[in-house]
Amino acid sequence: MDKHSGTDPTLTFSTIPATEIESEREEIPPPVYMAASYANAEVVLPRHSGKPDDSALPLEIDDSDPSRPMFMGQTATAQRLLAALDTQAGPISIRGIHFITPQPTCDDAPGEAEKKAGIRLVNQKRYGKAIKHLERAIEYGQDDYICQMNLALAYTRAGRLDEATALLKDLLGSHPADAGIATLLGKSLLLAGRRQEAIDVMAPVAMAHPQRFHLHYYLGIAYAKQDQTLKAVDAWHRAARIRPDDKEIKLWLSIGERMLA
Repeated sequence: MDKHSGTDPTLTFSTIPATEIESEREEIPPPVYMAASYANAEVVLPRHSGKPDDSALPLEIDDSDPSRPMFMGQTATAQRLLAALDTQAGPISIRGIHFITPQPTCDDAPGEAEKKAGIRLVNQKRYGKAIKHLERAIEYGQDDYICQMNLALAYTRAGRLDEATALLKDLLGSHPADAGIATLLGKSLLLAGRRQEAIDVMAPVAMAHPQRFHLHYYLGIAYAKQDQTLKAVDAWHRAARIRPDDKEIKLWLSIGERMLA
């Protein structure tokens, strides 16, 4: 624990209220940023936090015209993707973008409509209704990564932190190096006042993910709330190297560095 004699008493990280860390930042960076299926003409794009849109939902693409590129303006990439999907059943990678071969899905599959509705409601910040739909989807067997992560986010935003942390701990057990799970679990633990647990979850994963801004940002918050100022500043410096213009990082760094001076 850092000790600073003669430090301005207002510069005490441990008194930061929980609401200070509840910002509208992106929180679910899935391990698979896109999933594409030629047979189903379905593309799943990453979510954009804070925007009430359907970007997390499958986008239907008309494949009746064989000359139409799967990704508009990226014909060459689409052709390579289709060729790879024809020859590989496992994960593939094209130009740094990760793809998987998804399981066939359709709107009338058990729980599929509930899952889509739940994700849409999360995007619209209607977390209570989102929880009902996503819980029902999981009961029907739609217990994949994206469904569980959206449910965990909805639990967190609705203040149901025990349920959020329980779900995320189970998910982290299956994906121990996943930065998205570690970030959201760390944030949920912080909001629940379980600061050291948040550090224990995020710190090992952060070492393996130097480019994950939110993971280092919230790890810095966790250290600061434990009065481990030097480690907090180090975590925020890592975050600042990723997003040097982020105003919140600049603020925390300025306070932390004054405390260490």
